[in-house]
Amino acid sequence: MGHQRAQQREATISRADDFKTLFSNIAIDNEDTIALRYGEVTRACNLQFRDTDSRTANSLQVGSYVWIGVQKGPR
Repeated sequence: MGHQRAQQREATISRADDFKTLFSNIAIDNEDTIALRYGEVTRACNLQFRDTDSRTANSLQVGSYVWIGVQKGPR
């Protein structure tokens, strides 16, 4: 019984380490560049189609990048 618990604990630790490695590998380290380009694209679309030079109006970010940003919380 004790051996089985030890194996389960090792598997849990290993799984936790695997997730830590995964999240460190997919961490976003160029958020400023992404935000700048996102604003530039939004502004270009707004100038073309909406007659405004706003970098934020008529925009919506979706997907895993936004989710990861939400998980990190405010800075």
